[in-house]
Amino acid sequence: YVGVGGEYTFKVSLIAYSYITLNLSKMTKIETVPQEALRLLSEIPEKEFIVNEFTNGENKCCAIGHYERLKSENPDDYSLNNCADIYTQSHGRKLRDITGEYIRQKYDIHGTIAFVNNSDDVNGYNQKTAKARVIALLKDMVKDGY
Repeated sequence: YVGVGGEYTFKVSLIAYSYITLNLSKMTKIETVPQEALRLLSEIPEKEFIVNEFTNGENKCCAIGHYERLKSENPDDYSLNNCADIYTQSHGRKLRDITGEYIRQKYDIHGTIAFVNNSDDVNGYNQKTAKARVIALLKDMVKDGY
């Protein structure tokens, strides 16, 4: 629980707990990483999602690329250094880790948001587009308390 002028209780996984985004100055809303990712990625047009690469360097990214970019100091920068979760102390790495935990627990298979973005091979996420698959995964995670 978190107490500031009252107590708020919520159920999250151990990994999700360590990645909760808190706005302590307002305490109006507590978002987990999946909730935040769902909010941010829902706003991206479907045609701006790509597969099998973080970014095209101009105006498209995969789910992790968009999340990393939107959380960066320069959300208009579509460079690989700004969109990949392998070059920095990254937000995308946290999203990758927590989605991997969820998929392992729910389906007993290996997978992450990157797998869901890039193909329809992950159990239950066989929508036609990368964005649709990613949003379905994030909605399931939020529904299941992540």
